[in-house]
Order: sequence, then C-alpha cells, then structure tokens
Amino acid sequence: MEINVLEAKGLQTDPNPLSSVEKGALVSCTNLSCDRVNVYEKTRGYSTYTTLSGLVKKYLYFQGKTLAYYLKNGTTQTLAYDNGTGFTDYGALPSSYPIFATSANSNFYVTSDSGIKKLDSVTGALTSAGVPQGLGGSYTLITATGNVIANNQKAAYRIVWGYVDANNNLVLGAPSPRIPILNTSGATKDVQLVIQIPDDITLTTYFYQVYRANPVVNTTEPLDEMYMVNQITLTSADIVNGYVTFEDHVASTDTGATIYTAPSQQGIQNSYFQPPFAKDIGTFEGTNFYANTKTKQVILLQLNKVQSTGFGYFTVTGDTVSGQNVIINVSSTASVQIGQIITNPNIPASTVVTGKTLTTITILNAATATATGTTLTLRDYVLVGSEYYYASDANDTVNNYFNVNTDLESATINLVNLINTNSPSYNSYYLGIGNTDKGVFEIEARTFAQSAFTVSSSQGTAFVTNLPQTSQNEVGGNRLYLSIQGQPEAVPFGNWVEVGTAEFYIERILFLRDSYYIFKSDGSLFKGVGSTIDSISIRLYNSNAKLRGIQLPAILDNNIFAFSDQGVDIINDNGVETISYPIERDLFKLSKTRNSSFADVSFGIGYESDRKYIMFVNTLTTDTVATQAYVYNILTKAWTRWQRDASYGFWNKAEDRLYMGTTIVKKERKNYDVTDFCEGEVSVTVNTVVGKVITVVSSAGISVGWSLYQNGIKSKITAINGNSLTVSQSLAFIVGAATAYEPMLFNFTYVPQTYGELAKNKANKELTHYVENVTFESITQTINNEDQSNPDTDDIVPKSSALPLQYIRSYIPKNQTRSNWLNITVSQSEACTNVEYLGYTLTGEVVSERNK
Repeated sequence: MEINVLEAKGLQTDPNPLSSVEKGALVSCTNLSCDRVNVYEKTRGYSTYTTLSGLVKKYLYFQGKTLAYYLKNGTTQTLAYDNGTGFTDYGALPSSYPIFATSANSNFYVTSDSGIKKLDSVTGALTSAGVPQGLGGSYTLITATGNVIANNQKAAYRIVWGYVDANNNLVLGAPSPRIPILNTSGATKDVQLVIQIPDDITLTTYFYQVYRANPVVNTTEPLDEMYMVNQITLTSADIVNGYVTFEDHVASTDTGATIYTAPSQQGIQNSYFQPPFAKDIGTFEGTNFYANTKTKQVILLQLNKVQSTGFGYFTVTGDTVSGQNVIINVSSTASVQIGQIITNPNIPASTVVTGKTLTTITILNAATATATGTTLTLRDYVLVGSEYYYASDANDTVNNYFNVNTDLESATINLVNLINTNSPSYNSYYLGIGNTDKGVFEIEARTFAQSAFTVSSSQGTAFVTNLPQTSQNEVGGNRLYLSIQGQPEAVPFGNWVEVGTAEFYIERILFLRDSYYIFKSDGSLFKGVGSTIDSISIRLYNSNAKLRGIQLPAILDNNIFAFSDQGVDIINDNGVETISYPIERDLFKLSKTRNSSFADVSFGIGYESDRKYIMFVNTLTTDTVATQAYVYNILTKAWTRWQRDASYGFWNKAEDRLYMGTTIVKKERKNYDVTDFCEGEVSVTVNTVVGKVITVVSSAGISVGWSLYQNGIKSKITAINGNSLTVSQSLAFIVGAATAYEPMLFNFTYVPQTYGELAKNKANKELTHYVENVTFESITQTINNEDQSNPDTDDIVPKSSALPLQYIRSYIPKNQTRSNWLNITVSQSEACTNVEYLGYTLTGEVVSERNK
C-alpha cells in the first residue's frame, strides 16, 4: 500500500484529526510558511537593526520610513523615526489608549492624550494638527490717510491664523471673534489693531490674515462678508510680546479676497477648528475621520450688568489701623462681598475681603498705616478656576483689571481680552454681534487634559444664568467627526455623526477602497459610505463582531481581517466570512475572558506583498508581549504558526520588509538568498583554514549549531575550541571576512496518517520525502505511532544540492513499523538554509493482528 501526501493545507487543529482534516494538514508547526500552493517552507529570519531603551509599543510608517513608538528608559512614551542607522526621537507622546495614525495630504497624523499630532516631514517636528482659532484683540482709531471708517460708522474685523506646511498645504484656523469698530470722532479715521497671538503659535512660519467688513452706519451691524486687508508673517519679537500691532490704512475699494467663512463662501458654521481628541483616526476620500472623541472643557456665559447697572467697582470710607486686618467704621458694607479686591494706599496690593459685618471689613493682609475716614475702593471679581479678574475703570493687565465703565459689549470684550492675555490655562471668545447675543462669551480650557472648572463671581446675578457655573465637555464615545474634504486638519464643530447608541463606544474604524467599517464595544459592526457630512451614510452591518483585540484588525487586499467573537473574520463589501475554523479552538483558548494579557499584547499585520495576515498573540497568560503568530495566506488559504517575541510589528511597504521586536528592533531578512533563513549573526575574520578547522580572530558570540558563511558557501559549526571552529564540511573557505549565522527553530507535524484504514493494524516500511532547491545539509524526521512515548528521530541527507527536485528515502524505524497510525514530524536547525518541502510517500500494508 502506498500513500502519497503532496498537499499542503496548513494547521487544522480544530477538526477531528482522524476524519475531518484535509490531506496534508498539520497538527503543529513552528516558523513555517505556506505561501506557495502545496509547498511548506521555512519562514524568513530577522536581523537586529538597533536597540532602544524601552519596549516598542507600536511601529508606524511615514514617507518610506519606520517610526517607533516606544517606552523610552522604561517610563516615557516616545515617538521616534528611523534615521538610517537607528532611531531619532521626536519627543514624548503620552497616550493612555493605543495610538493610531493616518496619512493625508502627504502629512502624518497620530492620536495622543494631548490631541491629534502632525508631521509634515519625517525629519520635522511633531506639532498639533490644525491651527488655533484667532483670539481677537482691541482697537484704536488713528489719524493717518483716513481711508478706513467714516464718522458715525461701524466696521468689524476677524483674524485668521495659518501657515504653509512642508508639503505646500495651506493650513488655516478658525477666524477670531469679531472685533467691532465704532467711529464717533467727527472725522474719517484709520484703525490700529492690537491682535492677540494664541499661545500655541510659537513659530515664525505662521502668518495672520486681517479681514474687514465694509463700514456701515452706526445704527446697523456690519456684515460677516469680510475682505482681506493684509497677510503678515510673524516675527520672533511678536511671539515674545504675545501680540502684534497692525495699522489698517486700506480703503474698501482696495481690499482683497473674501474670508472663507463669509455667507457667500462656506459660512461660519464651517470654520476650520482643530481636530478633537480622538482614539482612532483614518482617511477616506480626502476626509479625515476622528472616532471616539472628546472636546475640551468649555463654559458659555452671558454678562448682563456693567458698572452702571450693578457689576463693577465702588468706594466706601472707613478707618484703617496699622497692623490690623479689620477696617472699622465702614460707611456701608451692603455691596461688600468676600473675595472682592480692596485697594487703598494704606493696604498692601492684592488684598481681598475675607469677611464683613455691618460696620467692619476683614481683609487678608494687615493694613500698613492708620487712617481715619479713608476712601476704600472695592472691585467685583470673576473667578475662572483659580484665576481672579477684577472690574475697574480701565484695562490693566498687570493687576488683572478689566474696564467695565463702558457699554456691555465693550466690557465683555475687555474681560475676554484680559483672560486671553493673562491666563495660562484658558482661552476666551466673545460671541455677540451687536444686539444679537450681546455679552455672550465662552471660556475654553487650553488642553484636553484639563478637568472641569468653575466660574463664579462676587456678583453672580450679573450673569444671565447666575454663577457659579461649571464647565462641560462633549465625550462622544460613539461619535465620528469629519474634517472638511481635502482639509484633513479642519474640523467644523458640527461635522459629526453618532454611530449607534451612546452607551457603547467606537473601538476601531477601518477603511477600505469604497467603504469603511466601525467596530463598537458591544460587538456591533457598522458600515459607512460617504466622506462629507451631507453624503455620509452609516448602517448596521453585523451584530456579533465584538473585537477580542483592538490592535488585531489589519487591511490586506482591500479586506479587513479581524478577530471577533465569531473568530477570525474577513470583512468587505460582500459580507463577513469566518476563516479561522481550522484553528479556532486554539485561538479561543488564548483569548478567553480571564486571560487579560491577550488583548494587551495581541496585534495584527497585513503583509500585502506576501499575501499574509499575521496575528501575533500570547502563549501564556503571563506573557507581557506576544510570543507567537498565527499566519494566514490568502492565496493558499492555509494557517501556519511562527514562534517569536514581539511587542509590535508592521510591514514597511517602501522596504517591503517586516519590522518587529521588543526593545530590540528586528528587521526581516529579505535578500532572496540563503542568508534569509537565520536569526542572529556575528562578523568574524578567518585567520587560517585547515580542512574542517577554521581559526578566526574571535569566536565570541558564536555557538555550536551556527553556520559559517563566506562568499556563497556555508557549513554548520559542529565544535568550538577557543577561536577554532570545526565545521561539518570541508569547503573552500579562505582567509578574510566571513559571517557566523544563528539558526532558527523550524518544524511541522502532520495529522496522523492512517492509510485510510483507521481500525486496522499496519506494517510501515518506507518514508520518502520530496524536496526541491536543496540548500540544507540534512533535515530531521521524527516518527512515532499512536504510543507517542517513544519516538524515533533520524537525520536524513539529500542526494545532492545540484538536483532541483529530488526525493530522500528512509526506512521506518523498527519501533514504529507496527501501528494504527503514524505521526510524522519534519524539523531542522540549520542557518542559511531553506527547506522547500513538497510532501511524502508512506509505504506499508494492512496486516492481521496475528502477523509478526
């Protein structure tokens, strides 16, 4: 009887191995590939590229270069780029969620705890995506050419900040609030603006654009149809000052382009705000998508009283006593409030009220002199977080005073400008336009990390909604923000949709050529099309696709490969297909709920040129990095397994190689020669050659079992004595440079071979292996019958490396000749050799139990 097994079907550990597996299936393998139809081969090895000071958490790709996100010195999450010989840090990039990235407009965008970060060059600086919104400013009427605003007219300005990045993309921010201008001087005037620079703008690559509305009579409000007056690049001195002074002498007939938010253009609702905080990101049809988002803390307020109506400053008289914290004989304490600042020549600066009675005021700092009937000035405050701003009759940034001795709009703008000038934590924006929303302004935290803050006042009723009030932010776990198409960093506030219910958050969003897929935490999978807020359409696609590792999904051949509760799925426009049935039991055992390490260490790679989905997972529940990979080839539809430690890995498509590793960055060997099939290497210098004994300058780092390679010849090292290496073959090694290569573990075990007669006893005779393109000295076969306690292992040697296709014949060891089935394992530990295994023939016969 002769059985030929010339198929290669990969791992099939889940079906019944005696009845339900395909011919040529395996029960186990290590570092095996099945990339050619019905051929098993050794997978490629990896060389050490460089060593980092901490564990790699992720590899990314930009402009043909590998980026490494790693735990620098074991503590600091850091992004770095491959400089050709190692990695250069961009700097710290903290993130409490796995980072994700995308490329758009030739730029690179990556998520982080501090929001979306950007690179416009692989050797450039890591900056915040987008441009901050303009802050506004103040004005003065000046006499010059007299071109701008006539007597009894109004005008208004907006400021837009921007820059041109290294890829020649024009990047603009949202316009500032309007800066209203009123001329009642009796003559035509020009305008001088003092424009505040947002704190995040720190480079002279930025410019500001000044837009002005055409003046109108002062009984109406200027339109938001504004026109450019000038565009000016920042100087270093401007950045140090924190503001710029701009003089407008341009007549209305000489203004330039219309502001992009004008009603005739995109409208103010499409302002280019910076992207929100997001946990995932991607690009589709020129639009950036930001998923699982949150905004900064913000509070909306409306001031409705000023000095003339009950919010501001006032005076009383009283007696100060040197060294005392109590002012006596106060004329009236009716309007005195705790927290108000109190000023007097006999009281230290920055002294506030801490208490009062009908005739006394208690102050924080003791009086410095005694005075009777002295005038005391008390000022109402607005408290933002821990920052005090005080009402006054003039703007004074040194003392945190803002002028309320004016109309309501101007008083509110004065407060807004003061916050923007002095606050290290907040930005403020005036939102009113004339009588519409007069006194309305917002205060926004400068960073996503800032927690909720409270605004209070000594006159809480001076605000439409009485103070105190606490800020809020929008946490949209199920929210998807869209950028302006073609402007990946520009995200209008209203450009978002919700995916499913708010109860469950978005875990991942992945993009194919014509659609995108959104995985939510409850296992629902949504499919989306469209790339603008008007064209987007999202629908439920599958209800049972809960991810078992958020970094396992990968794109391959315009398909999404992901591991969910259904198994490993291929997801595309045609549906969801599960492909993990042959190994499903193994995968589900690894990813069981109590195994918390699985989700932490697992990740997936789509290796396009090799047609592989590579699924790195743990082996033990105690593993802190992935230690093995299940590999699926979309051509052969076979699963195999690799054994390798990797905290992360990815395919660099420019180099067409895999990168992976832990603290040691490893690069796939892919020279398409025998040196592809090894691990470590040590450069040596050959001093002498005597037969099989090769003396080198130093044998440090080399072990028995490695191979010596020089000028295309190689031989296995069988012994080491000092610096003398004994090799297995006497070859033409010469004095000079050579390399010692480390072998890697390689084996595979077929499902039990029964000859198709399961219950009958067999007499096994011969096993013939078929191989091609032989580069190895030997391979090892291990054979055991159903009693696996006593296997037989033999090294078998090919006939000649010159034969492209050959068989290697061997006899079945005596201990294994009688069996119901045979288990056949092929293995090898030899560097600089591939094994291209085509199958085997097993001969024997069915015999009676009484036969000897």
